[in-house]
Amino acid sequence: MRFFMSCDGEAKQIEVFQGQEILDLFKEALIDFAKTPASCSAICQASDASPYFKATKKRLSHQPVGYNPALDDDYAHTVHDLKVAMGERFSSGKKGVIIKSLLRVVEAIRDTLTSAIVKTGYRVTGQWPINFTSAMNQCSAVKNISAAAYNHMQDKVGTLADIFRQRGVLTEADMDENGIVDLTEDSRKTPKDLRVLHQQRAVLMNSEECILQFKDQQSNLEARKVAARQKASDGEAQGLTDAQLYEAWFNRLTNQEKRDELVHRDNAGGKVARRKQKAVELRAQGWKPIQPTEETVA
Repeated sequence: MRFFMSCDGEAKQIEVFQGQEILDLFKEALIDFAKTPASCSAICQASDASPYFKATKKRLSHQPVGYNPALDDDYAHTVHDLKVAMGERFSSGKKGVIIKSLLRVVEAIRDTLTSAIVKTGYRVTGQWPINFTSAMNQCSAVKNISAAAYNHMQDKVGTLADIFRQRGVLTEADMDENGIVDLTEDSRKTPKDLRVLHQQRAVLMNSEECILQFKDQQSNLEARKVAARQKASDGEAQGLTDAQLYEAWFNRLTNQEKRDELVHRDNAGGKVARRKQKAVELRAQGWKPIQPTEETVA
């Protein structure tokens, strides 16, 4: 038996769940972890589509004014850790209000989160039992699908489900090969399955294909950041005055090199003349006023 869980698929969530420690935990505990299609959690996320949130808010609203939830042993350590985490940023009174509010929410959740309400979320979204009609009824674009296209999509559910089980993702090519009509009005040229994960359709986050894709995207992102820093540095070097460029270079020197430069500066006709001379040299060399790395300092 395997356990299934899902999240909205925000970038920060994905970054955390793609950590190796979390992935190892999922593997050990036999957990399949998925994200819902981008910007569709309200209709595709089982917990969002179920009456869970509504029931919890109703339970909170029925708590009497001044209600003070009981602090049982289960939450004693949690409360202590919260107080420590808040440190000196909040007054003692403010900490009390925050903790009491959190405990009220926790108690309301504990009273309303039942197996029946969880099942309702999966049922209305058509996730379990698998129900094509229920799933499509959650989609506003269903009215734009012809009866023939709708029936064809329904016939392909089994085939596409098998592909998803094997790879953890359905590509645009998979959709095209199976004749699934595309009704999206998206002007972006990059296919959805090649975008960053939080902008894709539903994917199984701990599938091998998804893990490799995330690592590749993170590598490309880091490369773009390095290129952006380099470009900014190039632009900065071009935009600096002679005096600013000289000072940036001078500040990178060791103490002994600075002493030697001061002597050189006096022999070169003074500070202004030396700044101009050195700035010409630095620009010709392509010197860039970036901060030294720890490796450079070492």
